[in-house]
Amino acid sequence: MDTSYQDVTKDYIRAGQGFQQPSPLVVCELQSAQRGTFCFPFGAGFGCGLELKLSAGAETTLMTRFLAGAIPVQATLNFKVAVEVAYRSHRCEYCRPKVCAEAMLFVWKCERFLGFWSWTTIDTQFVPSVQPLFLTNCTPNDPLCNCPQRVAMVYGQGGLPQESFAMDGGGERSEAQARGIADPASPSALISTATFGPAYGGKSLPADEVAKLASEHVEGLLGEYGDATVAALRGPDAASRMFASSEHEPVDLTLLSRSALDGPRLRVSQALQRLPILAVAPYLPGASADIMLTAERAADVPKEVFSGPAFVGTGRATTIWADIDLSDAALPAGTQGHMTLTLRDGSKRPVATLIEPFVVAPKWRDEGHTE
Repeated sequence: MDTSYQDVTKDYIRAGQGFQQPSPLVVCELQSAQRGTFCFPFGAGFGCGLELKLSAGAETTLMTRFLAGAIPVQATLNFKVAVEVAYRSHRCEYCRPKVCAEAMLFVWKCERFLGFWSWTTIDTQFVPSVQPLFLTNCTPNDPLCNCPQRVAMVYGQGGLPQESFAMDGGGERSEAQARGIADPASPSALISTATFGPAYGGKSLPADEVAKLASEHVEGLLGEYGDATVAALRGPDAASRMFASSEHEPVDLTLLSRSALDGPRLRVSQALQRLPILAVAPYLPGASADIMLTAERAADVPKEVFSGPAFVGTGRATTIWADIDLSDAALPAGTQGHMTLTLRDGSKRPVATLIEPFVVAPKWRDEGHTE
């Protein structure tokens, strides 16, 4: 079994399912819908006589890339082992385990409005329709095992290999299947920021109102996709696991307000002299946050151009929002610097710090936005 799916985007659009508006301030347009078999790599390979064991109750989130139409996307599959299983490879075969599922893969482009600002995301939903299938995906007589002769292997009851000493068994791939070891998979989603910039017709609102909207948008994502099924809310360059932290583990702090077009640095418009910051962390009661910006030009010593608290909303996740006004600093184009965001717990203890470089540009470059 291999990955094989077809594009059914037009079918969904013709059926009137190409547009969604989950709330008055969120608009989503279907970019791609794919139906078929999707396979995810499962851990490292093994073989040449080694054994793979899967413990009952073990859970993992598998991630890989697919091409959804012309759009390369990452998708995730939540996989849980229902019963313990062990598979010992033949001495001459090498296995590259994978998990395959019949599923739908949806890609949505969603715009969320925050007063003056617009946050556009690419939401990739993976919806399994049947129980996933675990495949050992073994290759007989694999060169990695360095066997002196080709060995034919016969697969008996339950798909377990039985050695036969017949010569020249061929190089076809064998697959021991174990659908029964997996629990039914739940839907999963990946959220990636595409653009973050001025909204068409956007109007400035009081800062506390925008902070409330930001928190509602994040909570809305959790409500739509579910706490357990949202694998990651991530920026354009990396995924950050969110909802598995405890007070004894590092707290993941993820910046959501960097546009994919910005590259490695946040972009400050010289004309606007404003920098929006939207970040998210796991549930952290009583959390607070503060932000500091330092800037420099050429060989100048970095100087502080902003320091102050950010708005923090705590629900199922912790949402941090700030709309930093740099008009007093009047930073010229070409100025570079760093933004430091510090998150504190209810006892004011720092639990996470995010440091991001920024540059002042003549204008906002986010696609589709003007000043």
